[in-house]
Amino acid sequence: MRYGIDWKKPIVVILGATGTGKTELAVEVCLHAGGEIISADAMQMYAGLAIATNKSTVEERRNVNEHLVSSLHPLTFGYTVQHFRQQALQTIAAVQSRGRLPVLVGGTNYYIESLIWNTLLSDDQPSSDTGHCYYQDLPAGLLTMDGERLLDELRKVDPHMACRLHPNNRRRLLRSLQVWHGTGRRQSDLVEQQRICDVQQKLLFQNCLIVWLRIDRQLLHKRLQARLERMLERGLKDELIEFYDTFYDQYVAKRNSIANDNQAKGAFQCLGFKEFLPFLRLQPEARHSTNGLEIFQRCLEQ
Repeated sequence: MRYGIDWKKPIVVILGATGTGKTELAVEVCLHAGGEIISADAMQMYAGLAIATNKSTVEERRNVNEHLVSSLHPLTFGYTVQHFRQQALQTIAAVQSRGRLPVLVGGTNYYIESLIWNTLLSDDQPSSDTGHCYYQDLPAGLLTMDGERLLDELRKVDPHMACRLHPNNRRRLLRSLQVWHGTGRRQSDLVEQQRICDVQQKLLFQNCLIVWLRIDRQLLHKRLQARLERMLERGLKDELIEFYDTFYDQYVAKRNSIANDNQAKGAFQCLGFKEFLPFLRLQPEARHSTNGLEIFQRCLEQ
């Protein structure tokens, strides 16, 4: 049994869009079945930004144990899905050893995929962040583009994959473009083909219950708006200011010392953080001025 895991024991996986209630369901499952939550959210793994990344509180989890949240320093660079896979499998083994049910909550779907399908990742597969040579199949011009331009390029060749990716996720955008330029095939087609052909016989866990939460679009919009209001009430603005003032200069210095900017991410790749930079770069006194509040509001609306 690799990692000390019993692959025959049950495991629950809960997936769904942001705001569908994954954590709430996970808590109920854990309370009724004696489980522990294993987070597969790439942003919640970094310490800090608890409000911005919507980390659950102990009270919200009703004391259910949660793993792989705030486990990385905010300035940790180069953390990959392979690193996550190793940590998560070790955590699953530990949860099983206590006679508990592992409940995986995504989060980040390709993190989940790395755990439940053996075909999607191999432990000895080189990391996608190992260096510039990884992108040798790409035209040189693409490597200098920002996320928005890369997303535009991907829309031209693989619109289905482009719909799944955010412009902040530059590494995955480059990976999708590399597949196209290196093979002449769309990554979305390859992923679908792989899932159809390989998933059934390659499922790692023999008793894996996968739950995908769906919700009416209008109701989801209301839930997300209510979440944003709660985040503001809990002090989102002050949290962003404190995090920026504490870590941003260190982040820039460390990023500038790394030749491969695809490794220079850390917690600052958090979706939405970049949108607040016009506000955060203001002088402290200006942030609390009328103009500063207007800039913050515009950042919120992006």
